[in-house]
Amino acid sequence: MRFTLSLLLAYVLAFGSLSSLQGCSPFDALVVINYVSKAEQREVTVAMSQYGDSVVLGDHEKATAFFDEEAELAVEGQQAIVGKAGILVHLKSIGTNKVLANDFKQTAIYPESVGFVQTGTYRQIVVTVDGATTTVEGRFEAEWVKRPAKGWLIRRLHTSPTLVAN
Repeated sequence: MRFTLSLLLAYVLAFGSLSSLQGCSPFDALVVINYVSKAEQREVTVAMSQYGDSVVLGDHEKATAFFDEEAELAVEGQQAIVGKAGILVHLKSIGTNKVLANDFKQTAIYPESVGFVQTGTYRQIVVTVDGATTTVEGRFEAEWVKRPAKGWLIRRLHTSPTLVAN
């Protein structure tokens, strides 16, 4: 027990010394040390893929289930949709438009205070009511939180389209 406590004390003191050189407290330095396991990364990657699949299948309830209660869905330059109920209404408003593809490719994942952030690119192909095919591509950022008995949920999904083509 003493050995473990002395190692912990040495660890805190070592970080305290390093962090004081950088102008932070030892606790600030310790807070930055966070770890996202490979298993958690896989869980989120799978969840994002399943979310995309449920949008393609038109299963709006299942797609909405991937969001936290007070989640935010935002497209750059447009009003954000807040809350699961609002997101469900939005997904249903797609109406008879058919989403052919909704693919997300992760480029980075990093820890955040209550979960982690996943960034990457996305590509969505939609056939509109009038039969026109539209492709939207861009960047995404998803903030994830883990909830007991519900797993990883999206707290915020923000997309920034860089290409819209017909």
